[in-house]
Amino acid sequence: MAIAESQLSTWANQGSIKMSSITYESIRNCINSINWKSDITYEIYLQGSYKNSTNIYGNSDVDIVVEFTKIFSSNTSNLDEIGKAVHNALGPAKYTLEGFKNPIIEKLTKSFGEQHVEVGSKAIRIDGNGSRLDADVLVCIRYKKYLTNNGSKNLHYNKGIIFTNSYNGDSIINYPLIHYDNGVNKK
Repeated sequence: MAIAESQLSTWANQGSIKMSSITYESIRNCINSINWKSDITYEIYLQGSYKNSTNIYGNSDVDIVVEFTKIFSSNTSNLDEIGKAVHNALGPAKYTLEGFKNPIIEKLTKSFGEQHVEVGSKAIRIDGNGSRLDADVLVCIRYKKYLTNNGSKNLHYNKGIIFTNSYNGDSIINYPLIHYDNGVNKK
């Protein structure tokens, strides 16, 4: 099947950087305007084609990660007993991902309209309009895959994210910042 020259031309042009920036800023400002408790910490950043500058005109939505950094999940299988003792001394978490995600859903719905916000199995979809692109907002927590500690109390880990598929309960682990850095450093 031949691809039309006009379609190839469209794919060859990067999508609107200004519109992606406006979309990102409007969602970031919306989430930042929530009246969070003083000890709530999170990071908001781009992921996917706009972060990687591989977006295609007319074919890319803006992928935004909202990473709740107050709590985390981890894999301690590489730690020895000393490392596991250090990790276990952290104690139980005070917050949950759902407790963080629900106010975000409420605020996005209030700000952008119920008809423009859809909570999917993994992300919150926000429909674009004349001044904003479509966006997917992934709310997650930090994931730490601990590296071998060799008797040390200093623990090092690969930083990722983890979230739950709300339809089937599966945990999904990803390393968006590591993937980005690897892509940038690839020669």
